[in-house]
Amino acid sequence: MAPTTQGQRIYDLRIQKRYTQEYLAEQLGTTKQAIYKYEKDIVQNIPDGKLLRMAQLLGCSVAYIKGLSDQVGSAPLENPFAFSQRPPAPTNEELFTTSRDLMDILPRLTEEECHSVLSYARFLLAQHG
Repeated sequence: MAPTTQGQRIYDLRIQKRYTQEYLAEQLGTTKQAIYKYEKDIVQNIPDGKLLRMAQLLGCSVAYIKGLSDQVGSAPLENPFAFSQRPPAPTNEELFTTSRDLMDILPRLTEEECHSVLSYARFLLAQHG
């Protein structure tokens, strides 16, 4: 029988992958205490970026973690920012616009959210070598 709570699902998948709470926290740009709270259902409202990244790390869909599906082995939720082929490098003008947008957004995020943005950027770089 499938676990019934979000926290139990996270815990079971983490153990199956043989990840420690510390490792999962590092990959999500959060703390071991946050992972503990997710697994114990103390925190139910996991930020979307962390939830998507967690599903990718644990090899399941967000729907499975949230209890909307009982299919553990279903494909992870597609990354809306992924490309089947890496697009050409952005132009200087595009880089300037993107940098300006990031500089506007980052100060409005919490430190934890900034770490999540950086972690996700590193994840994207790792996907493309």
